[in-house]
This record gives sequence, structure tokens and C-alpha cells, in this order.
Amino acid sequence: GSEMCIRDRDYTFSIHSLIGNKMNLDSEVISDNEMRISIGEFNQGFFFLLVDDKIRKKRKIIKFLKN
Repeated sequence: GSEMCIRDRDYTFSIHSLIGNKMNLDSEVISDNEMRISIGEFNQGFFFLLVDDKIRKKRKIIKFLKN
């Protein structure tokens, strides 16, 4: 399926389109340290996953392509 998993509850995240629009997320908690985000409803194209580390106060941006 079209899904991505993020591990660790010390992080917050959001997904943005290539032009910067924040996407609505349908997420499911799998366990204390794993969450599934469905991207099946997104259009094809590039998106950015923004992961904010709440402990270290850092942000990681991951670019991905939805086919």
C-alpha cells in the first residue's frame, strides 16, 4: 500500500506538497513507537515529510515521490 512508517514518540511530523501546502493526514498508531501514515489519497507527485525532533530541537525534511 501507499504508506510510510515513523518510529519514536519524541517526534512530530507533517507532510507538505511540493508548493508548500500542508496535507491532511490519515494516521494510525501501530505501537508505542510506530505510526502508519496513509498517503493513498494523495495525488501523484513529490511531497516533503517534515520530522521535528522535540528533544534535540532539530528538523529533518525527507522528499518522496507518490506514484
